[in-house]
Amino acid sequence: MNKIYTAVIFMILLLCFIMPNVYSEQAEPLSYTDVVDVKDAGSPELYRRCKLWFADTFVDSKNVLEIEDQDVGMLVGKGMIRYEPNVFMSSALTRGFIRFTVKIMIKDGRYKYLFTDFTHQGSYSSSGFGPINFGLITTATTCPTIQGTSKGAREALWTNMKQVSEQEVKKLINSLELAMSKSASIEENW
Repeated sequence: MNKIYTAVIFMILLLCFIMPNVYSEQAEPLSYTDVVDVKDAGSPELYRRCKLWFADTFVDSKNVLEIEDQDVGMLVGKGMIRYEPNVFMSSALTRGFIRFTVKIMIKDGRYKYLFTDFTHQGSYSSSGFGPINFGLITTATTCPTIQGTSKGAREALWTNMKQVSEQEVKKLINSLELAMSKSASIEENW
């Protein structure tokens, strides 16, 4: 009988140490990054191309750009994606924006982009309720508990926010790659 108690206690202790590792998920902030080679382009030219991309892509690039350091070869800005939820329940108060940081580092012949720190901010309803903010969007498959949402709606909204972020960032990455592949020289025949 003593052996059975010892075995049960041992199993319980073993489960206590194993279970947190099984269920704990190492969530990182949602990020998209890559290094892109651009043949025959020096860092000053790539820097100009990148500044033009910011100006063409964002409504007010002066308000978007937070760091502009040509000597270091870095531009850092803040962007925003309008978020319209595709989930009916608990979604009106999640309508709002997903803000993000874009960091572009430039060297001769290549640049690295990093889109990160996607943060959801909901809005108030017309009757004054809300907002429901999901905060930092991470790689976690399940979202944190958000007051005012059911688990099913919360998970659907979480997944939708990550999908919307990815779709919009892919468009931004494509436009960045296109802009960085074209010369930023001033047209002389105008």
